[in-house]
Amino acid sequence: MTDTPMLHDPVRMERWLRIVASQVYAEGDSPMHRQITERVVQEYVAPLGLPVDAAIYDLGCGPGYFLDFMKERGFTRLTGVTLSEEDLALVRRTPDGLETLKTRVL
Repeated sequence: MTDTPMLHDPVRMERWLRIVASQVYAEGDSPMHRQITERVVQEYVAPLGLPVDAAIYDLGCGPGYFLDFMKERGFTRLTGVTLSEEDLALVRRTPDGLETLKTRVL
């Protein structure tokens, strides 16, 4: 008997998606998390010297702190992914022109 890859088995995929969704939580607005993220960008990301037109993907972006700091540094191709409706609501409240899109990836 061969194992069917999950992507080709809708029942297994739906089960996996339910498990993932059950682990989703809102990071919420956190000044400490924002400070830590800023430090990570300064100490680890900035020295990489990425071009400002590099595609930046933040999977599990929470309220979008990393993307905020990258935008402040002039990056223009920013994409954040979150499964948390609460964090998405925080991102939508920021007046920075971010476009939000709700879609099902898998």
